[in-house]
Order: sequence, then C-alpha cells, then structure tokens
Amino acid sequence: MLERLAWYLRRLMKMGLLELVYRFYELSVCYLDRLFLKPSVVKCSDVNVTVSDVVADFVKDEMSEIVSLYDIQPDQEIASIISNYQGQFFGEISYNGDLRELWEYQRFNDVYESYFSTPIQSRDEFLSDYILSWNKKNKLLTGISYISTMECAIRCINIYSIFCYHYKYEACSDRLTQLCMEFFLNNEVIIRHRISRFSSRGNHTLFEYAGIAVCNKALGRLKQYQNYRSKAMAEYDYQLLDDGSGIEYSSHYHAFNVDCYIFTLLLDDKVDKKELGKYIVPEVEYLSALSVNGDIVRIADSDSSQLIYRIFLTGILEANAPKGRINFENAGQLIYRSEELSFVIKYGELGMKPLCGHGHYDFLSLCVFTDRGLITSDAITYKYNHLTRRQFRSSQYHSMPKAGKDHLIQTSNFMWSSSDTGQHLLYRKIDDFNMDIFSYYNTIEQHQIYRAVVYSNKNIIVVDMLSRHGPSDSPLDIDWLLIDGKTKPELYTYSGGNLLSSEFVEVEYDFCSVYAGLLSKKVKFSFSEKTSPIISVFNFDSSSLDPKQLNGIVQVVTNDIAQLADGHSGHL
Repeated sequence: MLERLAWYLRRLMKMGLLELVYRFYELSVCYLDRLFLKPSVVKCSDVNVTVSDVVADFVKDEMSEIVSLYDIQPDQEIASIISNYQGQFFGEISYNGDLRELWEYQRFNDVYESYFSTPIQSRDEFLSDYILSWNKKNKLLTGISYISTMECAIRCINIYSIFCYHYKYEACSDRLTQLCMEFFLNNEVIIRHRISRFSSRGNHTLFEYAGIAVCNKALGRLKQYQNYRSKAMAEYDYQLLDDGSGIEYSSHYHAFNVDCYIFTLLLDDKVDKKELGKYIVPEVEYLSALSVNGDIVRIADSDSSQLIYRIFLTGILEANAPKGRINFENAGQLIYRSEELSFVIKYGELGMKPLCGHGHYDFLSLCVFTDRGLITSDAITYKYNHLTRRQFRSSQYHSMPKAGKDHLIQTSNFMWSSSDTGQHLLYRKIDDFNMDIFSYYNTIEQHQIYRAVVYSNKNIIVVDMLSRHGPSDSPLDIDWLLIDGKTKPELYTYSGGNLLSSEFVEVEYDFCSVYAGLLSKKVKFSFSEKTSPIISVFNFDSSSLDPKQLNGIVQVVTNDIAQLADGHSGHL
C-alpha cells in the first residue's frame, strides 16, 4: 500500500495542472463506465458496415502466407495467469509479473495464421467462434487485457484487417458481421475514454487514435473516422524526429509506430500499396541503418510484437541498408556500416520527456554487429513490471563506460527521476581511420566520461577515459555484453605512452532473448581501472593492427580527449 502511494506521489509530480484535471475526468468516466457500460447489441441493418479494400488487398497479398506475427506461442502458464484475473475490474488488479508477455499473448496477432490455415468453408465460423470465445472470457473492463487501452486498439486493428479480407473475398455471414460491429462499438468507447495524453503521451497514444479510427470506419461513422485518422497522423508526425527516428528513443518502438502509421495510411482507399515507401523515406533511412539479419538493432525498451513491419519493411530495409558513417543527430546515434563490420553508438537523450518510460541508462553504449547478427548488444528489456527490469535498464546491462552510481534514478518501472543526454564532441580522420569522440557527465559522481571510437572497415578501437571533477574516486568500469561469445575484444591500458595488455573478467549475465523475452545466459567481459584510459580493440577477418600503429592511434586519441577535458570542468 505504501509503495503504491509513493508511486502515485512521484507520478503526480510529473503532471501539470491541466493534466490533473484531465486525470480526474478520466477516472470519473472510467468508473461510470464500470457501472453503466454494457455490451452493445446491434443489427447489421442498423450499421453502415465499411471495409477498406486496400486493407483487404494488403492482407491478401502480404499476410496470407505468414507463419506468425510474433514469437510467443500458446503457453498454459500464461493462459492460467490471465484466467486468474478474469472478471476482476482492471483498475483493481495488482500483478507484479511480466505484463508485456500477457498483453502480447492477447493482441490477436495469431488470427492471420489461424484463419488462413482453416479450410475456406469453415473460416466464417472460425472467426465467429474466435470473437465469441474472447468476449466470454473477457467481460468489458475486466481482466489484465483492459489495463492498457493500446492493447484494445491493437486487437481492433487485427480484427478489422482480417474482417476486411473476409468480407471482400469470402462469404461473410450476418452473425460474424454483427459480432465484429459489436466488438468495435464496445472498444471504441473504452479506448476513447482512456486516451494516453499529457505525460503519458507516446506510442500508446498513436495506436489508440488509430484504433478509434478503425472502429469508426468499420461502423460507417465516417466523420468520426476522418477525425481520429487525422489525429493519428498528426500524432505520428509529432513523434517522428527530423532524421527519421522516434521521440521515445527506442528503435523497436519506433518501428512499431511506423507499423501503425503504415496501417493508418492503408485505411484510405485512395492510397496505393505499391507507393507506401514514399511516405516513409526518412524512417526507412534510419531503420535500414539499424537493419541486421531480418531485424533491427534494439536500443532501449522493446517488445516482441508488430503489425506488419517484418512483413512489409524487412525487404525494404535490407535493400536500403547504407554503407559508411551516418550521424543521426536527433536520435543521438552514430551508425557505421561496412561489409565486414557495423556498429551503432547511442549518445543521445534518455527517452521521451517527462517520464522517459522506455529509456535506458545507455549513454555511449556501443552495439557491434555484422550482416550475420549481433556481436555486442544491450541486454534488451522486454520485461515489464518484472523484478529484473530495473537492472536491465541500468548501466550494468549495457556495453558502455561508467564510474560509480548511475546518476539518474528509476522511480518506477516506467519513470525516471529526470532526463539527460550525452554529446558528440568531435569527428576527424586519423590516417585511414575515422574517429568520433563522445561524452556524458555523471552528476552524482562528478565525472566526465569520454568514449572515442576509431574505426575502419576491419577494426574498431574504443578508448574510454575519465575526467574527475569532484572528490569521488570511483574507478572507470567498462562492460562488453557479448552475444556470439566468440568475438572477444583485445584489452589494453595506457601509461607513459605505452600500451599494456590486460585481461577481462568474464561474468555470466542474463540476456532477454530477442522477441520472446526469455532469459538466457551470456558472457559479459568486464574491466575496472582507477587510472584511465582503457582500450578495447575489435578485429575482423583476422586483421590485427600493428602494435606501433595502435600505440600511435591511442596517443592521438588521448591527446584529443585531454584537450577536450581542459575545455570544461563540469556538465557539458
């Protein structure tokens, strides 16, 4: 009880007066819905049923042969947990497990695979039973599935998509039509009464507007549909940064937003599916720079679900993957790609203010990858309300330099005490190598932490240094979270103009497997040094650097960092 009260107090501190008024209104409406909202009953003759031919054709062309939209398979334990809360008002549910896993399990992402694997003559009955079964187990506003209205919106999007295909290409019964229209009527009210606004604004807001637009289009309420479709498009524009990245500073949640935007475009029957690419030019440029082996490099929070990006976008991203150095300044991410190696270093904002809910303490974190997959990575957080979530979001689970305590505090599973950012300080060439220098300031320890990345298409030299501006004598620590377990970097310290070979300490750590969110064991290489710098060297294709050349590069880098450090004495 006290912990919950403390959370509410911290949350209130992030709200302005207007939001407080809105929250009171929202709470009042929610409890009125609890008392008076009853399942809608409609007749097909009373509804101007409207399907999107473009959506129907998209499902036919792109979705009819897919295996699954996500990697969580039917699980008896998940089903049992969900059933434990059936019939309980969502606002009174207290669950400390992984909500994300439970939510994704019920997004109806499995409906396409199940539908197209059903014999044609049985598909109408299958969809009717699918919706009836859901409604029976999930009474309005009860159970875990109603905690997040974004989940309601995603279910509406998926049901509408498969309904459009079935309505256009199969024999659609009045019974199924009635069930779908009632589903849209009920969910439109639920979503509209609980839109994520103000400090809760984010990817949820976009999906909620799109979900309301879908419901109204299906019901033939075209004025309301156009209104909420416009809101969804405007919300997407707000969350899209100029360089094609997203305002939440999470690569996968941004891809999820692009998903939603593409679907919202498809709702307009004037849109040509073949021309969708022209609407997402900067997004493709950004996401393609992160594409790797059919996926994208995950930065900050993630989940395992998507609407269509793996189907529609994967080929586009791989075909447009750039080469060379690109600095996405709005994202605060510098990306380099070559045939032999690629990397992305995160130096930008923690997350979307004021909560930064999907952000990680990942300043100067370096993810190295090749076309075959990840070499180093963040631990990647799929866990929501999980005991390990705060660990995964901390510096201990990122391939980054740090010293002492993290200076930003996680005040809840989706809220930070404040935001911050690192900075890109310098770019120049050293012979045939590129060099970029970055920095962030730890206000608790009063340390300026520098990371220089020197790279060619076969080598990455990472130089980490610490500049102290206070009494703390915390050592400089670095971790490399190895995914493949093979490409171990060489380790050196540097003193008196000489490189000294050292050895990492190998430590097992938990890694959240991509998509499914399952924990697996990986090896982390760690090293701690009171006197910096610490040098890590990645060599590819057996291309080791000549020791004299490496020593010369490190000397140039340390001199450049020393000059930068002389230019300031605190937070940049």
